[in-house]
Amino acid sequence: METPSHTILPPGAETGRAGRLFSAGLEKDSDLVEGLFAFCRANGIESALAWLSGSVSPVTLGIYDPSQEVSATERYEGVHELVSASGRIIVRHGLENAHLTASAAGLDGKLVGGRIFSPTRAVAVRFDLMEILS
Repeated sequence: METPSHTILPPGAETGRAGRLFSAGLEKDSDLVEGLFAFCRANGIESALAWLSGSVSPVTLGIYDPSQEVSATERYEGVHELVSASGRIIVRHGLENAHLTASAAGLDGKLVGGRIFSPTRAVAVRFDLMEILS
């Protein structure tokens, strides 16, 4: 796919085109990240954008700590509603990588956010997924 001449891409940027669209749900008590990887593998999806909604318990979120060059994670117990959750999934050449970020509200009304990590278990989660073709 040619990039239009008026588009300026930063170094390392990828281009692609939209492929198939999916709308599905995760099984109750399944791990959110692992469930999305399994869905991609089962459908031959190597790269995709995902949007998620629903409830999870627990939710594990992280924020990148540049001083340690790793994400510091925290696990939040109890049911949390995904207020906003989206990101990119790659399942290609034996590599599985999910960069999904979320804002989630607990029953106490507190809002937490960050990158989604395992374990984050689905209570009732639906997702829309758009395959990205090279």
